[in-house]
Amino acid sequence: MRYRYILVLLFLAFLIINASGKQISKEWTNEGANLANQGKYNESLNAYDKAIWLNSRNVAAWSGKGWALYNLGKYNESLGAYDNATQLNPNNAVAWNGKGLALYSLGEYTESIEAFNQAIKLNPYNSDYQKARDLALSALNGSNGSSSIVNEESSIVNEESSIVNEESSIVNAENTTNVDQLDQSNIAVSTVGNRINLALYKSADQSSLLEGSPSYNASKGVDGSLKTFFHTEKDSTPWWQVDLGRIYPLSEVIIYNRQDCCQERIRNLTVLLSNDSVNWVTAYDNVKDNDGKIFGSDGEPLQINFKGKKARFVRLQLQEEKWLNVAEVEIYESAAMPTPIASNNSANLAY
Repeated sequence: MRYRYILVLLFLAFLIINASGKQISKEWTNEGANLANQGKYNESLNAYDKAIWLNSRNVAAWSGKGWALYNLGKYNESLGAYDNATQLNPNNAVAWNGKGLALYSLGEYTESIEAFNQAIKLNPYNSDYQKARDLALSALNGSNGSSSIVNEESSIVNEESSIVNEESSIVNAENTTNVDQLDQSNIAVSTVGNRINLALYKSADQSSLLEGSPSYNASKGVDGSLKTFFHTEKDSTPWWQVDLGRIYPLSEVIIYNRQDCCQERIRNLTVLLSNDSVNWVTAYDNVKDNDGKIFGSDGEPLQINFKGKKARFVRLQLQEEKWLNVAEVEIYESAAMPTPIASNNSANLAY
């Protein structure tokens, strides 16, 4: 009996240490994303390595590491990191896109096209993936002698940096309420032109969690996949929010509605902004600004122009008693991404 008691204590201690390690790993992942957003890729790489050491299944850290390595010109290492991310979560469009970028930079155009196709399959509404695939197709044609569109490595790197960067600010692959769902969420920040998607894999929270459905947690709103969604209980005014890490000038918020059903639940949506998560300002009201139109039934997202409004926290909230469930939220700022460093050698990508 005494030995059984000791075994139980040891098992409980293991669970506590394991949960603590995952939480600290998530914090290092957030730090890595913040450093990457500042262009400090060597420092962000160190942060991601610490996150991975604490939790080797942290997809967001692998993907963030891949993005940092990509920007350092270490494309072989970047590819290895993205391979780890896609193996841990094969449904992560962002990781497949990053893998495509790494392969493209290594001149492996056929394989890069396959990776981009996988990203497009998982998220067909992201024009960045399609542009990246088109660039790879042009490069493949050029390498076969039928085109000379992309000849110089420097031009390839510059075009990549302005087309698709789904890995740039990789932050929070998990919701604080469910750190075990690593294989359902993944990485970083994407860019459209010179805009940065600040929300991808950032820390998210929601008013409640649908009973018996832990996989519908808040992290699903920023996991880079349109096949997942977050889901609250039927609250009086249900909400979901994301913490961008610091205050940013926002250019646009793009919201993808749930695809399988229940699109009408979003009719009374409002979007609120805050610098401290205490004081909120309504920036968009779907009833007042869009006549209460239901969006997303055709797969097209709602796009809201914020014209430089500044905020750290962005909240989606319904103004009625209902369930709130949305597939994905993308948030962009108007800021130039650092140009990746050209290299004739290999590099590293992961999360």
